[in-house]
Amino acid sequence: MGKTTRRGSLALAAAVAVVLSSSTIASAAIVDSPDAPKKASVERLSGDNRILTAIAASNEYYETDDVIAPTPEAVTAATDKVQAAYDASNNLAGAPLTAAVKVITDEADGTTTNKTAAEFLEAYGVTEVQYLALSAADKDALAQRVYDEATDLAANDPLIVAAVAGVPNRDGTTANNVIIARSDDFADALTATPLADELDAPVLINATDKLDPAVQAELNRLGQNRTGAINVTIVGGKSAISASVEKSIKGLKAVGNVERIDGQDRFETAVNIAGEISNTSGGIFLTTGMDFADALAAGTAAAKDNGVVLLTDGDKLDKHVVDGVFGPDSKSSYTGKYLDAAGYSKVVAVGGPAAAAVDTKIGPKQAAVGDDRYETAVKVAQKYFASGDPINTVTTDFVAVASGADFADAVVAAAYIANKDGVLLLTVPGSLSDATDGFLTAANKLDKSQYFDVKLFGGTTAVSASVEAELKDAVDAE
Repeated sequence: MGKTTRRGSLALAAAVAVVLSSSTIASAAIVDSPDAPKKASVERLSGDNRILTAIAASNEYYETDDVIAPTPEAVTAATDKVQAAYDASNNLAGAPLTAAVKVITDEADGTTTNKTAAEFLEAYGVTEVQYLALSAADKDALAQRVYDEATDLAANDPLIVAAVAGVPNRDGTTANNVIIARSDDFADALTATPLADELDAPVLINATDKLDPAVQAELNRLGQNRTGAINVTIVGGKSAISASVEKSIKGLKAVGNVERIDGQDRFETAVNIAGEISNTSGGIFLTTGMDFADALAAGTAAAKDNGVVLLTDGDKLDKHVVDGVFGPDSKSSYTGKYLDAAGYSKVVAVGGPAAAAVDTKIGPKQAAVGDDRYETAVKVAQKYFASGDPINTVTTDFVAVASGADFADAVVAAAYIANKDGVLLLTVPGSLSDATDGFLTAANKLDKSQYFDVKLFGGTTAVSASVEAELKDAVDAE
């Protein structure tokens, strides 16, 4: 850092950010050496039940490091300490020596007092008379020394690092948001994957009537892993996540704002979730709302494409009763109304039922349909995470694999991998599905400089040890 920077009007955050960017302390262990050998990996993320599997995924992505998140009071005290040194440096570089600067007088509780820059000099063994007698060059050298010590403090004080950069974790992210969904039904969580990606949020699942202690602990952990409260978005109405659970969440000190996104049914909830996504310039991914698999596979593609996921009632659009001119027997469609406004040219039908629901309004290239849910997920992967048929390019290293037989792990897996701009694939519980095996094996042969990071969601009851072994074979993982 040069003297020109020192003499400017310094904002602490900007100054410390520069220090952190060049500090070996801040950058150590964040980026692997480019010479380090890369290897494909398959890692299982699981807990003793579906709620704990979701928490395991949250822990893996938003990992707590040894750095402890400071209290706001500690951050204020630490930043005041550094700002005092910067202020004194600027004063010594030309401002009046009578100018007041804030100085820490009690390290224990952060008590501060105002002192003049001249008084501040006493810590350096220089009286005001001696300072005034110094040559311009010596004054500048002393000011530079004060400044350099301030920047050293900024780079090494863990409170300052936390205040400016946030408490670091494995992926260099800190959770600001969390999505809560029902643990025993998939309806409301089906279309939340693009929202999780936009919010960079994990999805936690909870029973309807009571806040699970493990979920409460995870909310507290995530809140303590940053310098401010986290925001919580509940997807689904009060029959999905009750008012008492919402009240319990609001009562946690780690939690700030709590928002609920719901609707009269799963179809309106999907439309309302889409309304919360700021960038919807991509496709409208249409899937059946009567099963989970197609919607979750579509969700990762929607996240990558800046799109949304909407639902059909099987092979037809949803219908609901409205109060029309001729009474309450008129029919309307939440999904249909959205599609009419946005235009069918943006629709991508994922899965046979959704394609049938809009078959007269879309072209053949607007569908991703396989013989079963496993092949449909691969069709989505080929369309949005690869190119060529057979594939010749894969555009992501990150893959999540979950059971296609149960929704709970797949809901969590979709949000997790969307935050990594990766793809969700599905498998049968007892052995790796042929479609998933074929896609990964073919992709692995394309470019040996590409190494897949595969996360397998759920315990061995959900996806067997054989699936894990077959995944390792497919991507050449140890």
